[in-house]
Amino acid sequence: MTAATSEEDVKPDVTSPKIRITVQFNGTQLTFAIKRNKPLSKVLDTFCEKANVDRSQFLCKFLSSNFILTTMTTETLRFNYDGTNIRDEDTADDLEMDDEDAVIDGQIFQVCITIIHRAVGNLNLVIILRKAGGLC
Repeated sequence: MTAATSEEDVKPDVTSPKIRITVQFNGTQLTFAIKRNKPLSKVLDTFCEKANVDRSQFLCKFLSSNFILTTMTTETLRFNYDGTNIRDEDTADDLEMDDEDAVIDGQIFQVCITIIHRAVGNLNLVIILRKAGGLC
């Protein structure tokens, strides 16, 4: 130490440049070490790749009789930390993650769209129903 620097001027680094984050979904649990200021999207994409999980799926069902019924379901795997949905650009610092409790949970989020189409004479009747959240 030089004369200009005293022990009071030197502050220990209390934050680690890396954090250990555990991601869990559907019985799969993986732990990653990532820099605190890097986007979490890399961790989430790597988790999906290693766990063989698609982040989104698109399903269609078609039925017909005297009207046409089309049901489209999208399922998206969303991740959250401490009750907050994680955006791809979020970092551990943004979410104020602690190394001791950095657990990210994955949950399926569904959006269902049902389109009912029926021709009545010269009229086309189209009804669109949308439901988000639970099971379709």
